[in-house]
Amino acid sequence: MSTAPAPAVDVDAVLDRARPEYAEVAALRAAALVDPAVRKAVAARLQACPERASGSDAMVKGLCLHALSREEQAAAVLGEAGGGQAARYFRAVALMESGKPSEAADILAELLDKEPAGEHLAACLEALLRAGRAEEAEKLLPKAKDGGALGADARAHYLRGFCADLLGNRAEALELYGKALALDPDHGPANFRMGAVADLAGDEEAALEHYRRAAALRPPSLNALLNLGILHEDRGEFSRAAECYRRVIEAEPANARALMFLKDAEASLHMFYDEDVERKDDRRAAVMRTPITDFELSVRSRNCLAKMGVQSLGDLVRFTEQELLSHKNFGETSLQEIKDILAQKALRLGMGRENEDAATRAFMGIEKPQDDREAMLKRPISELELSVRSRNCMATLGVQTIGDLVLHSENDLMGCKNFGQTSMNEIRQKLAEFGLMLRTEEI
Repeated sequence: MSTAPAPAVDVDAVLDRARPEYAEVAALRAAALVDPAVRKAVAARLQACPERASGSDAMVKGLCLHALSREEQAAAVLGEAGGGQAARYFRAVALMESGKPSEAADILAELLDKEPAGEHLAACLEALLRAGRAEEAEKLLPKAKDGGALGADARAHYLRGFCADLLGNRAEALELYGKALALDPDHGPANFRMGAVADLAGDEEAALEHYRRAAALRPPSLNALLNLGILHEDRGEFSRAAECYRRVIEAEPANARALMFLKDAEASLHMFYDEDVERKDDRRAAVMRTPITDFELSVRSRNCLAKMGVQSLGDLVRFTEQELLSHKNFGETSLQEIKDILAQKALRLGMGRENEDAATRAFMGIEKPQDDREAMLKRPISELELSVRSRNCMATLGVQTIGDLVLHSENDLMGCKNFGQTSMNEIRQKLAEFGLMLRTEEI
């Protein structure tokens, strides 16, 4: 008979300290997100806690709830754990993670009077910045100049960058986010902020890369998933967009933005795909959504896939063998391990690209009657009702009909003077109304 694996963290040792260590509790929460044995051990301790806890019992119960990411409940229970520094600190952290950063900042600011260094300072800065109180945060930063009490790790650079960002110092913010990512390439908040900056600047590829990294965390950045979904919609990748929104709803079932965006993305899918393609997608959806964490991978393979933003089998089959091998530390052994896992599900590397090509053909209207399609392509470009900037580009390229337009690629259009990302999004959306898209260039 096999026995359940022992948790990687000594749960009892962390929870039973007279004054819990901040770093140990953070490590416990991180482990509970990825290790079922740790999560089970924490749940067992929570079950043993009295229903109405106070004092040290409330501290243990609150920390269990925090480790299980049940932050609203954790904040309420930790309010009954007394007025000690540790109880107030962890209550503030739970408040911040449950979407109440301003309340958290007020509690942490009081703690700074007694301990104006280290973790209290970093947590207070983060709460203030999440609450948009950048001017107050800036007043605390001189204490951390040249390292100081805040230190000089990835989190410290990120917090300085976040403050500069909110104050409008974009160049300084980018430099500091870059320093944070140089120290920790998988720093979630820094990746999200870098993605947001790239998004605003119209650098779609950089934004996608950073949002994917932030979304690959456990738990994922919900804002990164929302923004990632919007970018996929802009690219006409409605299935990927819908998957992003579903992941947000799984974490927050009442998230109004995700619910609205998902409805729009699904409507677009129904508009552009025929019934056969949708039925095929439905049959494979459950398999493709299977998390990578469900499989026993080696540490090297698991780390590589995490850095590539691969969360599910659907993400994985979009990569080719050469793309996987091109990543640092990913070799033939890891490749064979991945191929063996996919074979168990009758999948193979690269097939995701082929499925997307089939969907693209339906999206472009290739399956429609030829006469209808030809009539559509002969319509004048004026029927798209483009903006002045886009119309000028059409004139420069000599585009007179919709058929002329779809013969051009995105690179052709981007080569026109004064034609930017906003105009490109307009063209994509207008063509989508006719079930069309621009020519895809061969790589």
